[in-house]
Amino acid sequence: MAGPAAGERRSEGALHAGWACAVLVGLAGVCCWAGGEGITWHPGWRAALEAADKSGRPALVYLRVPGSIPCQNMEGYTLRDKAVVRLSSQFECAGINAQTNPDFAQKVLAREILEKHNRLEAANILAGAAPTIFFFNSGGEEMYRVSGFVSAPDLVARMHLLLRLNEAQQAIRRDPTDAGAQAKAGHLYLELDVPDASEGYLHDALQQDRENKQGTVPGAKVDLAIIALKREKLDQAIELLHGVLSEYPQSEPVCEARYYLGVALLGQNRRREALEILAELGDYPPGRAHDKRCANSKWAAHARGLIERLEKQGSREK
Repeated sequence: MAGPAAGERRSEGALHAGWACAVLVGLAGVCCWAGGEGITWHPGWRAALEAADKSGRPALVYLRVPGSIPCQNMEGYTLRDKAVVRLSSQFECAGINAQTNPDFAQKVLAREILEKHNRLEAANILAGAAPTIFFFNSGGEEMYRVSGFVSAPDLVARMHLLLRLNEAQQAIRRDPTDAGAQAKAGHLYLELDVPDASEGYLHDALQQDRENKQGTVPGAKVDLAIIALKREKLDQAIELLHGVLSEYPQSEPVCEARYYLGVALLGQNRRREALEILAELGDYPPGRAHDKRCANSKWAAHARGLIERLEKQGSREK
């Protein structure tokens, strides 16, 4: 299952700005681009994807506009950052000029846009997204994209997730019935804040592991509940989380399930029920620990913080 054009959080009108990419071709066919010193650049996006196919690494394709302030910031700060440069060695990288690579627009733009515009127009539409970083898995499928200026720590965090996502998608290509890889891909897309892609993989995991023989069902259902919460479908989230707690009480995600159940109940103004669920996560108030497994978890810490905020809010209201 290919990832979507993830990270697309821009209007079509915002896509109409000019852009280009200055690329210098160095020795051995490698592109040495001054805007990203320290990163090894392939001479084009096809070369990067071909290298990814051979090496098994994901590909990173960067689009830019000379003179654009966001691009200058990306190139002056983010792409020169030592952590970014170091991590880029685990990717096959290319920097390209959309105006001279209309085929790239044909690869990454939505079908409905391509049906309305010719090749040059499509390239110009894509140009307005600069700076944009596209990520492809080793099979040549787009996993994710992010537009606009991205700080170095943010980019490094996403690159780490995408390395793991590439591994999960490789496992799925080898064995489409691998529910663990499906669940992992779904979870990673959730961490990347791409709920539509996440949901597809999670449902595939549940389909492949109906009896939980691969141990994926509780975690997949918790992730689906989080997606439901993001979409404000509180009844659906509560049903999923109650199901995890009742059917898989010894599973690893129970602490997380309790926390999000409390959050969902608060969303329905069921404050007393929510506080009881949240209090079960840890020793709060002191002496009231119900689940020792969760007492020292991050979910217990989140729950204590949420209870304290609710108590302060209640005091102010009085």
